[in-house]
Amino acid sequence: GKIIGVSDAFCNISGYTREELVGQPHSIVRHLDMPKSVFKEMWNTIEQGKHWQGRVKNLKKDGGYYWVYANIEPIFDKKGNIDAYAAIRVDITYKKYIEQVAITDSLTSLYNRRYFDDIFPQQISIAKREKGILAFAFIDIDYFKQYNDTYGHQEGDTTLKLVAKALKDTLKRPNDYAFRLGGEEFGLLYYIKNIKDAATIANLARTNIENLKIEHTRNLASKYVTISSGLYVIENDDNSLVDEIYKKADEALYCAKQNGRNQVRSYLK
Repeated sequence: GKIIGVSDAFCNISGYTREELVGQPHSIVRHLDMPKSVFKEMWNTIEQGKHWQGRVKNLKKDGGYYWVYANIEPIFDKKGNIDAYAAIRVDITYKKYIEQVAITDSLTSLYNRRYFDDIFPQQISIAKREKGILAFAFIDIDYFKQYNDTYGHQEGDTTLKLVAKALKDTLKRPNDYAFRLGGEEFGLLYYIKNIKDAATIANLARTNIENLKIEHTRNLASKYVTISSGLYVIENDDNSLVDEIYKKADEALYCAKQNGRNQVRSYLK
């Protein structure tokens, strides 16, 4: 993992001089956003004498970041032993930025409905393959039309941003997702160890939002902005399609609204 040589282009993009890089471990440019599993797979591959390729987010000297598409190949000595590794990288930072814009809601910076439609079936497949349990919480801000009518759409947008941040902060793991699905509707997709945890996390999100203490005089469920959630748990033997799951979570959300709002209701199978 020691750097023995770098190009001028690598120095320019990383912000380091050649003297600062040579002799250092390659982790000097490792970004904390990159999962350890990526590098584990990379080393497992190249130590077998095979070449590895993939997208990597790297850390700049000034604390910024850049994305590269990397090709890493072993270099063999005369006896056929691995002597070093050569990494050729292509700067794809702008391409990643464009990709991120396409899947991000511009107001709240959460993932958008387009990304939800793409990632949801993928995560269901992963959960089934790894025998995991996946929870989907369909969320609606209580009496949001009345909030906009009372405080104005600019304050409404500010509240949407605050709610979005609270939802995102509720989820801690990199394979959990928060979405703005449209208007005042949001979604959470997260893995759980047992069914009880699904409601615990959904209620934590609900509590975190009420604890923002955003005044809402026309909210009949509280004097603050609150949310209602419809929860659906996808177990390993569940063969429901994405549209069916979405509809069932919506039914649970409707039940939460009918029973006073500011609460989580689970779909009963």
